[in-house]
Amino acid sequence: LEDGSLTYGEAVLKGETDEEVLFSTYLCHPSMANNELSGPLVQAFLYKKIAALPKRKYTYRFLFAPETIGVISYLHRFGDHLTKHLAAGYVLTCCGDTGSFVYKRSKRGDALCDRIAEHVLKYRDAAYEVIPFSIGGSDERQYCSPGFNLPVGSLTRSMYQRYKEYHTSLDNKDFISFAAMEETIAVYFEFV
Repeated sequence: LEDGSLTYGEAVLKGETDEEVLFSTYLCHPSMANNELSGPLVQAFLYKKIAALPKRKYTYRFLFAPETIGVISYLHRFGDHLTKHLAAGYVLTCCGDTGSFVYKRSKRGDALCDRIAEHVLKYRDAAYEVIPFSIGGSDERQYCSPGFNLPVGSLTRSMYQRYKEYHTSLDNKDFISFAAMEETIAVYFEFV
């Protein structure tokens, strides 16, 4: 948190209220297709779908930042705002392969984001798993950290550290599926 620079991208779609829904993803391992590029791709297409809605109750915030340090820096600057306005949030990662959905709850465990995700998954005709919050993982650990404890969960497909291609050169374009990413976009849009 010293003087310097850290690049992140943010887009906000205003809604009828100041209550916000956050979608957060990261761009720091661009050679990995599922662990890295699937999140920004899904988030970009989700943005287009939400932007096309004629009315939005919530304000939608989309963040693209380096994993871990990017969100720590972002929370340093905007954590108070999120604490006051965030109704629900999701971290998008590992969402481009054909594996079953895995929803990782927020630290709160019963926040709006958790209830929505579990409701949508329950009524889809597809296998899924719901797991409790744990400190290992992705940027949900920063959002749910002490001092913030924001309502942020994460919907993945083959979850990080659970597939053999994870953090290897085998996590490439052959491992992901555009049809699977379209399905992931559809599920996140059902959350909306």
